[in-house]
Amino acid sequence: RRVVFALEPDLQEHLLETVRRYDEPSESVVVIEPDSGRILAYVEDGSEHQPFGAPASNAGPWAASIFKLVTAAALVEDADLNAEEVLCVPRGRGELTLSDLTPNSERDVRCINLGGAMAGSVNAYFSRLADRHLSVENMNRWLDNFGFNQPIPFELENAGSWASVPQDRLERARMAAGFRSSNLSPLHAALMAAAVAHDGEMMRPA
Repeated sequence: RRVVFALEPDLQEHLLETVRRYDEPSESVVVIEPDSGRILAYVEDGSEHQPFGAPASNAGPWAASIFKLVTAAALVEDADLNAEEVLCVPRGRGELTLSDLTPNSERDVRCINLGGAMAGSVNAYFSRLADRHLSVENMNRWLDNFGFNQPIPFELENAGSWASVPQDRLERARMAAGFRSSNLSPLHAALMAAAVAHDGEMMRPA
């Protein structure tokens, strides 16, 4: 039998050299061709201090701001969000509070649209709109659409990413911005980004 690997050797080697320059407990890069699911690079660099197993396929880390892709899709599809509509929110802060969900003309001085909010990872933008427009049912449906809480069909063993939508209003708004309540593997993160680039169709990784 003949096996043809999807990996691009030059890209794989370049990324491996790149991550090895940095002294971190664990690093990974997964590069996917969006319209085919072909994995072009699959790089892992661990150490004796890494908190999780194989870095590329382990869903131990928080999803963090990558979760904003889920929230944005739900807002555009279910809440008919106009991507060019400008929303004014407070300037960047660490932990979101209930006050961040309520409009306040004195504090809401950062005015942006969806593209600007995604590029700048503006937590208050996503949490406020999710609080206003998205229900637990909305969020659960989009978790399914993006492949959370289900296995990823792939040749290599991998841990499926998981997420649970909180009933609490503030915690649900925090989840929408990427705070807690969701874990994600680099493999799955790359699939999510590739799906957006492929007009919403997530291909099977190979």
